[in-house]
Amino acid sequence: MRPSHRLLRFFHLLPPAHPIARVGLALTAGIGALLVALGTASASALLAPLVLLQLLAASAGFAVPARRGHYDLLFTLGYSRAQVAAAQWAMSAAAGTGAWLVLAATEAIVTSSGPSLLGPGPAALMACASTVPWALTIRLPRLSGGVGIAVTAAFAGAVVPAPVRTAAMALVERGGAEELIALAAVSVAALAAALRSVARMDVPLEAAQ
Repeated sequence: MRPSHRLLRFFHLLPPAHPIARVGLALTAGIGALLVALGTASASALLAPLVLLQLLAASAGFAVPARRGHYDLLFTLGYSRAQVAAAQWAMSAAAGTGAWLVLAATEAIVTSSGPSLLGPGPAALMACASTVPWALTIRLPRLSGGVGIAVTAAFAGAVVPAPVRTAAMALVERGGAEELIALAAVSVAALAAALRSVARMDVPLEAAQ
């Protein structure tokens, strides 16, 4: 069995997430932690921008860079397409996961109560933001899935009444069991379907321009 740490090192050196999303997540973690430490912002208020940036970071795209030969070295070393894709997913979600944990740790240090960001609701939401856009962007250019979800959410926000939006967000943060199970199931199903799709994918190299 090929060692997986080589895959992770490859994607650490060549991050799959878009640079703008990575910078945004780093700034959110740094500035957000400072604001939480100073008591001028709550960690839960930073969940929305964190999820939005994670949508973009996770939309790494697989087929396009694979067709351009970016992963040929990994394929020639004996890694399967599914293994490469799984490592790409893990590293595309790493920046957002790290930012989330930094904010949660800061909240735990400065508050007497447990960190709200580690609650079941925010955790399930981050899981969805880390998997669904990645799965949607498997055969599409980078950022496509995240932008599509963000645009859809924006239109939905314009149509759905404000009280309903507020109630839905409160339900996610509060963590109703049925809703959280549904979010977790969506995340697992999206990841499994995407990896299955990659395993069956033909990756013909694009002709040099």
